[in-house]
Amino acid sequence: MHEESDKKGEALFTRLFAQGLDAPADDGFTDTVMGRIGRRLVIRKTVLTTAAVIGGLIAIGPAYELSLLISGAVSNTISQAISGWSGVDWLPQTRILALAGLTVILAPVVAAILDE
Repeated sequence: MHEESDKKGEALFTRLFAQGLDAPADDGFTDTVMGRIGRRLVIRKTVLTTAAVIGGLIAIGPAYELSLLISGAVSNTISQAISGWSGVDWLPQTRILALAGLTVILAPVVAAILDE
């Protein structure tokens, strides 16, 4: 019984589409909507990019101070960990190395966030 109703529905659709119905007149509605969508996308991308740049500029000062604080803590930890080791006299700049390591770790994360 279910198959019979499906066949009737298919036959009805076949007749409707076989008639070759004219496209409904939209009086420029489609062009208006597509234009609005395009403008909204441009505005959205511009606002998001501007907000990201302004946010980054605002956050760069505290982020730099935080990175110095973290690199100082890491360099102190490294210095305490390697004190007494022989052959590490070539490593006097542990703070710079810690900051470089932090940059290497955070750069892909920041790039992935900005890429989205």
